[in-house]
Amino acid sequence: PAGLSLTVPKHAEGISAGMDAELYVRPEDIQVVERPASGVNALPADVLACSYQGSFTHVVLGVEGMENLLIAAPASPTTDALAPGQPINLQFDLERATLLPA
Repeated sequence: PAGLSLTVPKHAEGISAGMDAELYVRPEDIQVVERPASGVNALPADVLACSYQGSFTHVVLGVEGMENLLIAAPASPTTDALAPGQPINLQFDLERATLLPA
């Protein structure tokens, strides 16, 4: 979303401070957390709907400036307790993501 600030690895080719970019993160590299760890990249979101599926939960998220996101979050104490209206964060490691110039 517009205005999102990320800490970018030094080896991100073609990306410089303040530049628009597109971020690609594999679903298995995204963690649902209530509060991101200090210094870790995270995207704030609001839970719109969730459906427990056993080993995972389908979660529909509202993110400012983006279309709704649908994720399949692995079962955990955090994801099992998700409820509509709850603010959460999607935490990810940019070392495992792809960042390309927009």
